[in-house]
Amino acid sequence: MIYFLEDANKTLETACGLFPASGTQIYGYAARYDGMFPFCTSWIVQDESGRAVGALGRFHMSLRLSCGMLSEKVFLELLEFLSFLQWDTLEGPADIIQQVAEYKDFSQGSLRFGKTMERMSGGELPALDCFPIQENPPLRELFAILRDCTQEFLNADEMEWRRDASHLLRHEGGVYAAIEGKALAGITALSPQWGFISQVATLPEERGRGFASALINWCVRFLSNTGRNAVLICCNSQAERIYQKLGFIEGRKFGILYRAGFAL
Repeated sequence: MIYFLEDANKTLETACGLFPASGTQIYGYAARYDGMFPFCTSWIVQDESGRAVGALGRFHMSLRLSCGMLSEKVFLELLEFLSFLQWDTLEGPADIIQQVAEYKDFSQGSLRFGKTMERMSGGELPALDCFPIQENPPLRELFAILRDCTQEFLNADEMEWRRDASHLLRHEGGVYAAIEGKALAGITALSPQWGFISQVATLPEERGRGFASALINWCVRFLSNTGRNAVLICCNSQAERIYQKLGFIEGRKFGILYRAGFAL
């Protein structure tokens, strides 16, 4: 059974903990907006006994899925639900996303895979206080760094990004940190047990100086101070080496399904 959830509660927290990389974002948005924003919707997935075995969240037209292994009956119900839901991308555990991609309704889409990395709070962190950290600098400066660092932001709409980021900050959903306008990192979602670190970026000419390590270190400390663990998505070996030095270990693999021919 899949049912709409009006706000964040213990049931959602439990379901979101099954795959923290997506679950933290689902819970963070549900808690931030109490189900009142049209672009933010959450659902609970239950098994035959009524136990929560997954959570689904939609932000704009992107879906996040948090779950463990699903029985065939529950998985088929999820497929049917997805067939009627409007979305263009679906992100979640790699094995489940792969199964969804093989279903006839979605088999024309394209897939991308990567890994999640997790760090439990309380562990020792290296001393990386060699750079002045600026908390929540002007959003225009952050966007300029992202635009010059990552391919996906080359043609991004700056005002749309700044609108979403300002929503996040106003509703206490996260925090941004930067170093001298050369690098940045963001904690873009918070749940009771986890914080999601994203948009870690350093200008190409400034890489190798330790900026990314210092920023992630700062984010982990920020989360640890509130008893939260840190989770992030890793897409390349160079970044993985940085995360490992800071105590991150590999979690479950994730997948993103880009739905082909999507139209309203």
